[in-house]
Amino acid sequence: MAWNLARIAPPWDPSRPSIYDFIASRLDENGSLGQPVPSLPDEEPDPSAVSFGAGTLDGISRHWGVATEDDAAVSVIVGAVAKLARRATPRTAARLYELVADTPTLGFVDKALPFIASSGADPARVQAIGHWLATRAPDRSAVKFGIALLGLFDPPDIPTLITVGAHDEFTLYSAVSLSNTRNEAALFELAKRVDGWGRIECVERLANTADPHIKRWMLLDGFRNSIMDEYLALTCARTGGLAEALAAASPDDQLVDSAGDLLQALLSGEPGPPPNEYSALVPALRRYVELVGQRPGNLRERSVVRRIRDLIDAPGDVPLDSGDYAALAAAADDFLARPHFRQAVDAGLIDADHAIYWDAKNAARDLGIDIYDAVYSRIETGMDDYPLWFDLLQATDEARIDRSLELGRELLDLSALASGPSNDIGLGPTYAADDALGSFLQELRRFPGKGQDLVAAGLRNRVVRNRNLAIRALQDLPRGDWPDGAAAALEAMIDAEVSDDVRTFAQDVLRGEVPVAEAWRRTVATLRERNPELAELAEALADTRPGRQLRAQPGFGDLRVWDGTYDTSPADRRHVTVYGTAAGFGAHLSDEPATAPAPSEWSRDDAVAQVAALLNRLLVE
Repeated sequence: MAWNLARIAPPWDPSRPSIYDFIASRLDENGSLGQPVPSLPDEEPDPSAVSFGAGTLDGISRHWGVATEDDAAVSVIVGAVAKLARRATPRTAARLYELVADTPTLGFVDKALPFIASSGADPARVQAIGHWLATRAPDRSAVKFGIALLGLFDPPDIPTLITVGAHDEFTLYSAVSLSNTRNEAALFELAKRVDGWGRIECVERLANTADPHIKRWMLLDGFRNSIMDEYLALTCARTGGLAEALAAASPDDQLVDSAGDLLQALLSGEPGPPPNEYSALVPALRRYVELVGQRPGNLRERSVVRRIRDLIDAPGDVPLDSGDYAALAAAADDFLARPHFRQAVDAGLIDADHAIYWDAKNAARDLGIDIYDAVYSRIETGMDDYPLWFDLLQATDEARIDRSLELGRELLDLSALASGPSNDIGLGPTYAADDALGSFLQELRRFPGKGQDLVAAGLRNRVVRNRNLAIRALQDLPRGDWPDGAAAALEAMIDAEVSDDVRTFAQDVLRGEVPVAEAWRRTVATLRERNPELAELAEALADTRPGRQLRAQPGFGDLRVWDGTYDTSPADRRHVTVYGTAAGFGAHLSDEPATAPAPSEWSRDDAVAQVAALLNRLLVE
């Protein structure tokens, strides 16, 4: 058979839509998909699992170094490409498709491409395979591999790369292909069309641009994305020349406004690099405070200056000399003390623009302004797409809890929320009411005995977290104070529960305190999966105070230990945090800084002794 992919029946169900066609049919006049980007047709929603946004898995894997390489797949896939490029038959096409559709692309593509390029396969045929996969395949992994093949040889298929790259799930692969073939203009065009992980991937590959137009765009818009601006803050500050742009005699308002957002992201650091990695940070801060000091000052600017003032008090590794400190502190304090900000907060708390509300809320906290009535009004009148229940309950005190509960009962359908258990984790707009219920259940711990009808709804809510919170609300009450029917409701919940962990928690609470040994066993078992070294330390630590009610809560990189009962949390009481480092262990009391002598040098035995000493202090004090 002559080599011609068009003559081959596709090795997938022909009724399944092409991902390329799905994307192309949804692009707006600017070539963008908007936010949020639509879910791809090969996606099967699972409410019981964490749902990752477009490009998230590849983005996290690449940025945090957790991608796993599948070396075994490399040679097999390279061979399958070579066979298909030599002879296009239904069998060779199906074999390649089976491999690339079922194998996570990030795990093999970087190693496979150089072998394909040097395999002697006809470049035109390899690109044809890439185009076939990128434009016709219904499975995302196959599309990603097709995009990668399109960037292997010049000239690349730019229209296809930009079209499919407009979806954040594929932007990384399009950006790499465009970078490999040195198409900066096309890469910039793609960067403007995406907003999530795709924006991050494109901008990082524009870091060496000499184009003044792209440099200015980086300062004004390039760092903005729907994931976290912190990822791109340093890249855009460096590439765009933030300090130099602000140092101009009369920088325009657009630049100054954007510089505030960029500086705030830069100062936040994680998940981006620490702010001191921007060598011109201090001059940029000085100039920004000087420039906004010449303006009347709005809440957005106040938020940035507040963040700068916090940095002055705790500069960390930022190189502030005494002159910088004094000048910046004086200018920032003068700006923050302007009296009109109190009126601006009052207006901002009832502004329909959520960004303005957010800045007003933060300023209110700084200025000691009570936000309860404003947030109550926003919820009561339906001002926001997603009512601000969490903010309301954070501002709720003993005098207001009944009022907040009545509003919740009025606006939440408790019978609908008590729909029965599932393994849903409760993320996304369809869980807005469940999320509101969760906000109540979380804060009811501060008001024992209140809102028991919400607790009852929580016991039968579809979201796992809410059922746990409802159980904990009962756990916080002495058994004699449980309302009538609570024990029976908990028993009924246990019978219907679909999660083993939630059922175990409910059984523990129903029968009373969990034995110390059992609580510690569960902690160690969890730690073994997350951090085996800390698990060994916990096992050794359990023998240090026999008979004492030591409890522990495992994190992903630490262990919190306290003296209490199973129904308490380290958030509720003073505790010791134990953490592992590359060189050993460290520990500190929760209300003291982590400055114990050489914590990174403690061996396990030393750490056990040090933690025991800290626990002795905790128990005595």
